[in-house]
Amino acid sequence: MQGWREEMEDAHLALPDFDPARRLSLFGVFDGHGGAAVASIVADRLARELKGLPAYQRGDYSQALSQAFLGFDEYFKSPKGRKEVLAQSSSGEGPEGMGSTAVVALLEGGPEPRLLVANAGDSRCVLISGNDAVEMSLDHSPTLPQERRRILQAGGFVNGEGRVNGNLNLSRALGDLFYKRNRKLKPEEQLISGKPDLRSRKLGANDRFLVLGCDGVWERATSQGVVNALLKLLPRKDHRPLTLSRTCGLFLDANLSKNPVKTQGLGCDNMTLMLVDLQSGAVPAAEPAGSAASQLPLQAPGALGSGPPSGAASPAQAVRTAAPAGSAAFQIFSQAPGAPGSGPPFGAALPAQASPAAPVPVPAAQARGRRPAAGLGLGTLRLARPW
Repeated sequence: MQGWREEMEDAHLALPDFDPARRLSLFGVFDGHGGAAVASIVADRLARELKGLPAYQRGDYSQALSQAFLGFDEYFKSPKGRKEVLAQSSSGEGPEGMGSTAVVALLEGGPEPRLLVANAGDSRCVLISGNDAVEMSLDHSPTLPQERRRILQAGGFVNGEGRVNGNLNLSRALGDLFYKRNRKLKPEEQLISGKPDLRSRKLGANDRFLVLGCDGVWERATSQGVVNALLKLLPRKDHRPLTLSRTCGLFLDANLSKNPVKTQGLGCDNMTLMLVDLQSGAVPAAEPAGSAASQLPLQAPGALGSGPPSGAASPAQAVRTAAPAGSAAFQIFSQAPGAPGSGPPFGAALPAQASPAAPVPVPAAQARGRRPAAGLGLGTLRLARPW
């Protein structure tokens, strides 16, 4: 969903059949700032870069993901990488002033299925286990003690609004080369670091869904609040792809601010939400919700669910990509046109570009109540249990 922003800067990656021989699936959400190019390039290239690493080929997926994240900064420093960013930039901005978060989930099937999550930035991955939210990533805020310490040691500062050098409100990202120019420091020691945090978990029978989303999804509720809302919308038995798609659509529409002035900017950001079904059969869930988003559980006054959904009618026709013969029973269903990772969901970018230096001001016409022109921009998925 583009929301009230002037440009859609999110991208996503959805590869249920990423590596059938190893029974691996790969999913990711990338929230760009300063432009959409870095997020789009990372989404497009990550799978290829990952498979080409020796660490991946020997089965060390944690090291491979870490190397892949850091490798993108080296690529953006190269003439080829910088040229690719500039070719996709609507403003002429290069990778010095453009960046992206990255939250990536690698699902491994087999007799002992596992989930591995790599994260740099404030996009988030949450596992729904039973009815509980299990956070599989850490939001990298400059106000975190360990992040602030690194920033100060690199010669920077965090202002009272929690921004690095008074500018970026996150402490890790891919790109943003302006903050990574100190040749005396290692990549993980720079003002803004591209090094991901890694979390791993063995999956069990109670693990039902995987939720990935950019920060706009989580800014109006806790992780548990978002999970409660999704479970409220999910029917108890019908988890067909279009049902999951409609669930995501209703959630995002309820999360979108109807009055940016009243919500003080909350609910106005780009939002990408990915919902992965980890179970092939029906699973017990909360009581099914009706069409009114007012049934969503509230976390705070004016939070998501404070009004009925608008514009969240029938979702677009699903696109199906089946796994190759002989592989695990993976299926992907997405509302986004084109190949997964080929660009921001729905390609709903407008020519103007928001500045990464501060929250985007709401234009007066929008503040008077004009709704954003872009429709829902989300990737919704169903993953049959691979074990």
